[in-house]
Amino acid sequence: MKIRAALLIAAGLALALGLWMARTRRTARHLPEARIEDGKTMDYSSGRLVVKVDPSLKVAEDELKAASANVTFAPVAKPSAPGK
Repeated sequence: MKIRAALLIAAGLALALGLWMARTRRTARHLPEARIEDGKTMDYSSGRLVVKVDPSLKVAEDELKAASANVTFAPVAKPSAPGK
C-alpha cells in the first residue's frame, strides 16, 4: 500500500512538472533584436517590434537641456582625517 501511494505521488509530481514545463516553453518567446537609435522608440505592445520616430523625445530633451543649463555643483570637501 505504501509503494502504491509513493508511485501515485511520484506520477502526480511528474505530471505537474511536465505541465509546468510545457506552459513556460509556450509562453517564453524571443523578441526580435533591434538597434537602439537616438530619437526612436521601440514598441512591443502589439507583440511585434515597431520602431517609431517620436518627436516628443526631442521636445523632452530640449526641455531638460534648458532646465539644467545653469545648474552647477560645488566641489565636495574632502573629509578631515580623524584625530587631527
